[in-house]
Amino acid sequence: MLTGAGVILALDDRYPNSSLCLNGLLQSTSYIAGISGGSWLVMSNFINDFEPIHKLQNLIPEEWDLSESLLQGVPNFDTSDLQKTPLQQQQQQQQRNKYKSKKQGMFSSILDLFTSMKSTSTSSSSSSSSSSSGSSTGSSGGGWIGNLFNLPQEQSLTKSNQTTDGYGLIKKYLHFYKELLIEVRDKKKAGFHTSFTDYWGRALARRIFKSTARTPGATISAATHVLASFKEYDQPFPIIGTIEKDPSNPEFSTNFESHCFEFTPFEFGSWDSYLHAFIPIKYLGTSLKANVPTKKSTTANHSYCVSGFDNVGFITGTSSSLFNHVFFSVYKLLESYESDAVSLIETTLKSLGLSSEWKALKNPKLHADYALYSPNPFFQYGKKNTSIWESPDLYLVDGGDDGQNIPFHPFLNVARNVDIILAYDMSNERDNYPNGTVLARTSQRYKQTNNTNIEIPYFRLPDGITSKPIIKSIFPKVPTPKQFITYGLNKYPIFLGCDIVEDYETLEFSDMIPKKTQIRPQNYLPPLIVYHANNNYSYWSNTSTFQLSYNKTEVYGMINNGYNLATYMNSTVFSVCLNCAILKREFDRLSLQINPKWHDGKFNIPKICKKCYKTFCWRDN
Repeated sequence: MLTGAGVILALDDRYPNSSLCLNGLLQSTSYIAGISGGSWLVMSNFINDFEPIHKLQNLIPEEWDLSESLLQGVPNFDTSDLQKTPLQQQQQQQQRNKYKSKKQGMFSSILDLFTSMKSTSTSSSSSSSSSSSGSSTGSSGGGWIGNLFNLPQEQSLTKSNQTTDGYGLIKKYLHFYKELLIEVRDKKKAGFHTSFTDYWGRALARRIFKSTARTPGATISAATHVLASFKEYDQPFPIIGTIEKDPSNPEFSTNFESHCFEFTPFEFGSWDSYLHAFIPIKYLGTSLKANVPTKKSTTANHSYCVSGFDNVGFITGTSSSLFNHVFFSVYKLLESYESDAVSLIETTLKSLGLSSEWKALKNPKLHADYALYSPNPFFQYGKKNTSIWESPDLYLVDGGDDGQNIPFHPFLNVARNVDIILAYDMSNERDNYPNGTVLARTSQRYKQTNNTNIEIPYFRLPDGITSKPIIKSIFPKVPTPKQFITYGLNKYPIFLGCDIVEDYETLEFSDMIPKKTQIRPQNYLPPLIVYHANNNYSYWSNTSTFQLSYNKTEVYGMINNGYNLATYMNSTVFSVCLNCAILKREFDRLSLQINPKWHDGKFNIPKICKKCYKTFCWRDN
C-alpha cells in the first residue's frame, strides 16, 4: 500500500513537490485498480474522498494510523511461503516430516503464555518471543506461524512486567478484539454468516480509513452519494479484485481458469464467460435464485432486497484475505508435531469453525477462513454445473490467489476502452521483490486456445495489415522470470505490447475454433502496458503485505521509494517517454487508418517518441 501511495503522490498535481513532468497524470487517469495489499490503497483513496497522500501520511489517528499493529498483539510476519504451488507445498511438507518430533517446539510458547496468564507468580516466564521484521525472507518451516502466537519482543511477558505491563497489554488486546466482535455482531444478528474476513475488515478500517469512515455502517454504495470527489468525477474510478474459491478443493489454484471477480462503487460480478454478470453492489446481501429475490412479502406481491452488506472494510479485507492459506499451512504444520499442545490448538481452531476434517464440505459455518458472501447473488444463474451456479454461498479470497498479482483483468474489456495500463508490481517472488512471474502467469492465461471451461478473449489484427485474418493473444509477450533477472528488467520501467503485430502472440487453433464472443470487435487494439517492478530505488521496500505496523520513518521511506519508482528517479527522459507511451495507441490508430477522423495516411510518429519506443519497448529478441 505504501509504495503504491508514493506512486500516486508522484502523479498528483496537488502535491507541491511532485514531478513537473508527471504531475496531473493522476487527475487524467480513468481507473485505478488493486488487489491484495493494493486494494487497501484503492479503497482508502476512494473512501477518504481522494484526500492527497501527503496529508494522509502524517500517521495521526484521524488519518492513516499505521503506528500500531493492524491486529493487536500479532507481530509482523512474512507470507511469502503461503501461495506456493502444490508441488512446492509437498516438498516443504516432506522436509518437515524429516524432523517430526514429540517436542512441543514453537507451540510450547502458547502453553507458556496461557500458564503465565493463569498465575500471578513472579517466577520468570520460559517464553522467549521475537518479532519478525516483515522484510526478512527465506523463513522456513512455518516460523512465521509461530510468531502469530507470540507477543512482540518489546512487549513479551517477563518477570519484571508480568503482573503490570504484561497484563496491561493483554487487557489492551482483549479490548481491541472485543470491539471487533461487537462491530461484527449485528451482521450475525441479521442472520448472515460471518468469517475471519469480517474481523480483518474491521481492523483495516481502523487503520487506513479516516475516522468518519470507520463505523460498521459505512458502505460503498452510500459513499457514492456523499463523496464530493466521486460525484464530481475528480478521482479515478476504483476497482478491487478478488478470486472465487471452491472449499471442496482448497488446494486448487490456477491462473489458467481462475474465477476473477471485481468490486466497483456500483457493481459486483465478473466479465468472464463462466458468469458474465453483475449485481448492483447496494443489494449484495439479497437472497437471489436465478436472479429473482427469494424473500417475498406476505401482504403484497413484492420481494425484499437487502442493503448494507457492502461494508467498505469487509470488501477491502476480502481482496487481501489470505486466511485460507494461513490455516491450511497451520494444519500442514500441525501434522509434523505430536503433543498435547497440538491437540489444544486443533481443539481451539475447531471451536472457531476451522477443521481439516471439514474441508470437503460446502458449509459456510465450517469455512470461516474464506470471505463468505452468503447468500450467493449468482445462485443458479448463468452457466450451469459451475461452483458459482451450484452453491448458495460464494467463497472469495485474496485477489492474487491465482498468482496474478496485478489486476490486468479489468482493463482488457472493450467496454472500458483503455489505451494504456500503468502497472506496478509489488510481488515477492525473489527476496520479497518481483521477478516477472506475475507477467508470465497472466500471459499464460491469455495464450490458451483449448480451454473448454472458460472462454479466453482474443483480438484480430485490423484489416489491411495482413492478407488473411490473424488471431492474437490479447495480452502481450512478456519476458520470462529468467530473462527478467538476467537482463535487469526489474531495475527500470519497460513498455509491453508496443508493436501490434510483433509483440502479441499469434494463436493457432487446431481442435477448437474460437467463438464470435471471444473475438474482440474489429479495430480493437489492446492496451499498451507500462510495467514497473518494485525495487529499492531509495529504500528497502521489500516488506510483506502483512507487515502490520510502520513507524514514521518507514512510512516516509516506503512512500518516497514509490515516488522514485513512478518517476524513475525523477528522470526527465522517462517522463517524456511516458507521454509517448500514453499516445502510442492513438498513433497506431492513425497509422493503421482506423481513426474515422484521419484517413489520408499522412502521419508520422514524432522522432522523440521513436527514440523512446526503442529505449523502453521490450522485444523478445
